[in-house]
Amino acid sequence: MRKSILNKLVLFFVLISFAGCKTKKQLIVTSPVETTSENTTKSEKLKAINSAQLPFNTLAIKAKADFTIGKNSNDATMNFRIKSNEVIWVSVNVPVIGEVARALITPDSLKVINKVDATYSVKSFSFIQSFANDQVNFNTLQSVLVGNAIKEFSGNDAAVAMKGNQVILSGLLKSLTYSLLFNERNKVIATSIKDTNNDENLEINYADFYSLSGFDMPYSVIVNTTANNRRVNVNLKYLKVTLNEPLEFPFSIPSRYSLKN
Repeated sequence: MRKSILNKLVLFFVLISFAGCKTKKQLIVTSPVETTSENTTKSEKLKAINSAQLPFNTLAIKAKADFTIGKNSNDATMNFRIKSNEVIWVSVNVPVIGEVARALITPDSLKVINKVDATYSVKSFSFIQSFANDQVNFNTLQSVLVGNAIKEFSGNDAAVAMKGNQVILSGLLKSLTYSLLFNERNKVIATSIKDTNNDENLEINYADFYSLSGFDMPYSVIVNTTANNRRVNVNLKYLKVTLNEPLEFPFSIPSRYSLKN
């Protein structure tokens, strides 16, 4: 049976994020970023958007989160460590218990340690794609966490339209219809994806932007999905973001842990 592309993508987010802190922050802008206007050509708009995406070598994020599926909610503290295009390391911590899970994601593989059950899993990246589709890759996950536009949706094939001082990129990629909304500083603030073969929707919203090394970084990431009459919400609030500092990605599996497939 064909896997649900949107519902399962968010279930993957359950694996790497749980979060929830409702503190509102104000936008801080300390450096100019090229903006778009009605007279800007499509190529100029795409160039401005690509120029506004956060470049980095390493990125560390501490987040609080609220994850809701149906009537069930969970809170946790998340720590993400990312080496650009190479690895995403995730640690999940819950109150009282402490760390309950750790994940290591690369373009080729997914490894997970479940400290509650004393088990671990080792999968190829195709496992993640089986929860979504073959358009979801390592850079897709990286872009969503960092607040960059998904590369496959911001290329020359996308249609460009203006909405006031905002830009909309839209198009069709295989069975996925997509729409990306960018603010006046060319940062994506909303991504909407639909599977044309199923009644499934995925929405990602970004807010609370801060300046990080001259680039805008969202400190609020909200993911909502509707599939099979079930709605899932992941609300990430970033507490601390560190750019381009040396990082370690510890991932040792205790000998007593059993392999779980």
